[in-house]
Amino acid sequence: MPPNSDREYVWTHLLSWLSRDQEARYQNLWDWRSNRSDAGVPAFKKRKEDALYLMRMVLGLVDGAESALAGQLDGWAADLRLREEQTREMQQEPEYRVKYQEQLLCSMLGPDCQPSGDCLFGLGTQVSAHKNTLEKKIAKLILQRRSLHMRLSGIRAIIQQHEQLLGKIEAAIEPTREGTEVRTEIDKELHSLESLAASDCTYGQIAFKDCPPFTANLKELRGEWIDFQRARQDRRAGKVSEEREIILRDWLEDRTHLKDRMHSVRNTIAQLERDYDEIEQQIVELSTQVKQLIYHAEQWQDAQDLLNGKKINTKLERVRQEVEKLRQDIRAGEKSRERLQARQYQQGAELRKLYDKVLKRVLSESYSGEVLLPPRHDLEFRIQEASAGLAGEAVETLALVLADFTAMLWSIQGNGQHPAFLIHDSPREADLDHHIYNRFLRSIHDIAIAMGGSNAPFQYIITTTSKPPKVILDSDTVRLKLQAHPESDLLFRKFLNSQVTLFSSPTEEKQS
Repeated sequence: MPPNSDREYVWTHLLSWLSRDQEARYQNLWDWRSNRSDAGVPAFKKRKEDALYLMRMVLGLVDGAESALAGQLDGWAADLRLREEQTREMQQEPEYRVKYQEQLLCSMLGPDCQPSGDCLFGLGTQVSAHKNTLEKKIAKLILQRRSLHMRLSGIRAIIQQHEQLLGKIEAAIEPTREGTEVRTEIDKELHSLESLAASDCTYGQIAFKDCPPFTANLKELRGEWIDFQRARQDRRAGKVSEEREIILRDWLEDRTHLKDRMHSVRNTIAQLERDYDEIEQQIVELSTQVKQLIYHAEQWQDAQDLLNGKKINTKLERVRQEVEKLRQDIRAGEKSRERLQARQYQQGAELRKLYDKVLKRVLSESYSGEVLLPPRHDLEFRIQEASAGLAGEAVETLALVLADFTAMLWSIQGNGQHPAFLIHDSPREADLDHHIYNRFLRSIHDIAIAMGGSNAPFQYIITTTSKPPKVILDSDTVRLKLQAHPESDLLFRKFLNSQVTLFSSPTEEKQS
């Protein structure tokens, strides 16, 4: 499995390396397949890194602990990036807060407000002055509210006195106007009998209005009451005097005047109460402004202190400590990985010797092969010193072709897990001289002969547009020679995807 990945390597990944696609043009060690080839190979998460790691694993140049450590390092690196981003944001946060609070404070101070540094007086001085102005307004309103409260209390006491006096006048006017007297015993008895007339007698089991004794008694009592009323009216008429009429008239005038005055006073109270509520609302609004002004001024000052280093941001310090801890872990992990990779350098040195030996055999002693390994480099096979005219794409192509062949020989010598199987699709580039290309083919042939001829422990399939040297074509190391024409020289002796030509006859179409 590649480091820091949830996708395992599969056989088609390795097969892609063992059978480089011509479309990839042999441009680098890790690019095995072109998108145009439509090979259907699962893509790597990290194309270059995962491909080179697979090659190192197959070559036996990866320690088992290195893979786990690589995953840890990737995880730490991701955490470090996140924490560093948090640190940058938190370092910028006080500056953002200062600007944000300045905008809010200026919106509260009004159009004449200017941020710190833009005017003679700092923002703190402007805030303090505005706060004092608001507090003076509040103090003035509180005095007005107190004065209104005292006026309302006095007027409400007056209206209460007027209401009591009006009640007394009303109590005096009514008996005087009607000339009423205290109800007598005859009044009470007559009222009691008349209230019983509509009900039934409990003892006689008949209605009272149908009871002769009851009706006779009621009739007699009504006669007495009529006589008594006549006498009462005579007495009342005699007692009414000019003085009582004058008193009654004065009381009526006093009542009218008192009601008019109470109506005016109540209107005054209603207006004072509205004024009181308005002042109360103004006090609440101004007090809220003062509280908001104080809060945002404190937030602005707090952000200023953080920005100027006068106050420690505990959260920022905690994240910084986490960043430093991750950096220490990464440094320690990289050193451990270097120690693990250093163990592979001895094997790497042997691989370099083999690659250099193959290169010199193909070219000449004037060339040398170099194999670069982690941690200082990516896995890389190089041809040093191209003074004999080999350059450009020819160098890149030959370096990769010989690297693949060397990896196969390396496995035959007991190193790594290469399956000793290799396919190269038209490795000859235009810049690769035909003479050098033939030397390459003859060198492989010589190695195969040295390793047992037809029994050589590797299989190498190569397609080429130019015919190989005759010595190779006649050798028993070549187990199978194929070509596009005639069909008998195809791998399966026929085209697997044969299609009818556009101009074939019906008979030919049926036979095909």
